[in-house]
Amino acid sequence: LKHSDRGFVSGAFERDYGRSIYWMPLRQRRDELLRLQWVKDARVTRIWPNRLQIRITEREPVAFLGEYASSCVGRERVFTHFSQLHGTPQLMFRLNYAVELRYGVLVDLALKVLRGETVDVTMGWLNCIWQGDACARAIQCLAHTASPPRLLNVTGPEKLSIRALAEEFGRQLQRTPIISGQEAPTAWIADASESLRLFGPPLMTVPRMLELVTAYVKADGRLLGKPTHFETRSGQF
Repeated sequence: LKHSDRGFVSGAFERDYGRSIYWMPLRQRRDELLRLQWVKDARVTRIWPNRLQIRITEREPVAFLGEYASSCVGRERVFTHFSQLHGTPQLMFRLNYAVELRYGVLVDLALKVLRGETVDVTMGWLNCIWQGDACARAIQCLAHTASPPRLLNVTGPEKLSIRALAEEFGRQLQRTPIISGQEAPTAWIADASESLRLFGPPLMTVPRMLELVTAYVKADGRLLGKPTHFETRSGQF
């Protein structure tokens, strides 16, 4: 054990000392182990005639930047705890970046190009998915819950270059994008291979998203006024 307290683990079996393993309620003892903070999964097995095998899988410590990431980790920890405590099937739907006509990273980029604002490409790369496809996947995920919770990244399959996106918006908007910075070796992107395996590729393609967003911002469509801050690398939004 790296993180779990051995005293707490052995304490779950205190009442069984001196007792035949035949009478030991294995499922109940497993449930008690799952309530411990660092225990991700546990298996309790009888080995006849008089031994007990306990296998524990611990959670991995998570490093994060900024309050937003901290709040996401905290939220998942709370839901995971009660999923294990009560056996409630759940799925952690990790979505980035959802795009629609009024909001999203593509809208932010298109507006910067249209207004002649600087596009910082230090972040370098991003993922995105149309909001309609994200909602469809969320509904389909109801059939894929589990306890402990299943983890699923939901986004598009492409790793998109912010520089290339700005240049394409420039072509469609007939503007010359103002680019600053150089692409860093790392970026906030997600591996959505499992959700793609489960649900297939999104129906909305990236070229079609670019066309729709371009037409909408050119027509001065109503916006939600909530920038994504996709270019932020510090975690401080």
